[in-house]
Amino acid sequence: MLAVTLVACGGGTDIDGSGEGIGNRGEAELYSAYACDVERYASVRDLRMYQIVLEAFVDRDTTANYNVGLGSSEHRGDLQGVIESLDYIESLGVNAISLSPVFESIAMPGQSFFVDRRDATGYFASNYFTVDPNFGTPEQLRLLVDEAHARGLYVFLDGAFGHFKNNAAAYPSPEGLSVSTTGATEGEFSRRAVYPEDLAFFQSVASYWITEFGIDGWRLDRADQIPLGALGEIRQAVEIASDSVDYDFAGTQSNPLGFVVGDVYEANRESLSAALYGDIDQPGLCSAFDIPLRNALVQSFAIDESGLTIPTAENLRIGFGIENGSFQYPDFAVPTAFITNHERVRLGDLLQRGNIAEPVDPEYWQRIGAAYETLAANSGPSSLYYNEEIGAELDGFDTRVDCTNDGGIGLSAGTCDDFVSRTQARIDGVNIDLGIPQYEEEQALRTAVAELNTLRSQEPALYRGTATAMTVDETTSSTGRVFSVLKSDGTDRVAYLVNLSNTPRTVGFSAGALLTATPATLLRDLQSGAPESADANGNFNVSLDPYEGRFLKVDGL
Repeated sequence: MLAVTLVACGGGTDIDGSGEGIGNRGEAELYSAYACDVERYASVRDLRMYQIVLEAFVDRDTTANYNVGLGSSEHRGDLQGVIESLDYIESLGVNAISLSPVFESIAMPGQSFFVDRRDATGYFASNYFTVDPNFGTPEQLRLLVDEAHARGLYVFLDGAFGHFKNNAAAYPSPEGLSVSTTGATEGEFSRRAVYPEDLAFFQSVASYWITEFGIDGWRLDRADQIPLGALGEIRQAVEIASDSVDYDFAGTQSNPLGFVVGDVYEANRESLSAALYGDIDQPGLCSAFDIPLRNALVQSFAIDESGLTIPTAENLRIGFGIENGSFQYPDFAVPTAFITNHERVRLGDLLQRGNIAEPVDPEYWQRIGAAYETLAANSGPSSLYYNEEIGAELDGFDTRVDCTNDGGIGLSAGTCDDFVSRTQARIDGVNIDLGIPQYEEEQALRTAVAELNTLRSQEPALYRGTATAMTVDETTSSTGRVFSVLKSDGTDRVAYLVNLSNTPRTVGFSAGALLTATPATLLRDLQSGAPESADANGNFNVSLDPYEGRFLKVDGL
């Protein structure tokens, strides 16, 4: 079972040192098993989410500000800022928005300055049934949801259902349900939920925002604090509520998706399955953020937070789950891929921490672009963290700051690993003009990321296809530096190859590596349109620039 030392994804390090790791998972017999809806979760494989940290996003409402928080932003972001950024978000080729919690956190008498900072995250909620006025109004949230739906963008909310602020019991649900008061305390400000006692309350929360505001589902923060059976019953409540709501989505009458994805802080495939997925007899969630894949991606193109770098094809094959003998998720699992979120270090900062590349270096942009190309080759939902599309980083941040033992200095400066990615959002045409020459690289990366999202939407083999290892020279050894994978959805086949080195490579593979019934003789590059023809012996030879990825579709099937 997974063990962690963080109180919550929203807050990061437990300043008071009182975190207890995973919550009580509960006994399976206390809950009704609820199977994953195969059709529903097949439909979400093409989700391309844009994750927003609300208090660090755009300030467009002068009456809604926290002014303090975790990270280095101005802490004045609000719902109106998201509304005015919807055109920009849509331009990125995504089809969903994931907002950090909007719930109200209510100050308690005598709470410390650090608890004030935590309140701004929304992850330590007091009142789960109202919008925090420091973020805006319920009317603004309704407008945001309606405007997003009109553009063909789904909207997900984030919620911590495994812990809450100590005063949360004073704010019951519309049905009169209240949270427990007997759970373990976590420092001066929060308390652990108790299951199954708190299950009905959080089912009410999950349903309320769907029926009242028309949201499309949930990201569950620190979902490992919730028993597997309770996760299944919360997911059931979400689906029932979603099926009861009708709304206009890009001109078509639709129901909310009813999608639920869970997050934990650290995990390998085995512990992630045990903590969030469960098994066919007692399923928990049907989707969870794929942390092992994320770690493989940052290790391949930069370093991870511990300083580990493994730029090999083998490491990415393991990350993609196609290495022989690697642990596989349950068959019903639909993992969600990502590279950065609100508690992990941005890819740009990891490149600098590893003394690999700086924003002034072309390699900085090449590596980030290649990482997002490789992410696009993975099947299932994906999540793009705000401003990763422009290679954002915190200027001068290149060393880990221990916020537990430094007396709060790192916390105050927003330079802890858990918080450093919560930088001030820069949204082109809203609070910054990225069209000027000094932002040429940012604009080029933004364009590339948007094109990748569009490519995924147009090629079902990328978002729903089965991944098969390709036999390609240069990748057969454990130190091979060209990763290759074949994606097939039963109709189309797309080969993806990426160069993990700073030197050009030419790799060869036979037509047989494409696993087609009729030997392929022609491939088409999905980004450039350029053809790749087999030689007289039925072999392909493909050139790759440093950190270049290529999507090659088998023509003529």
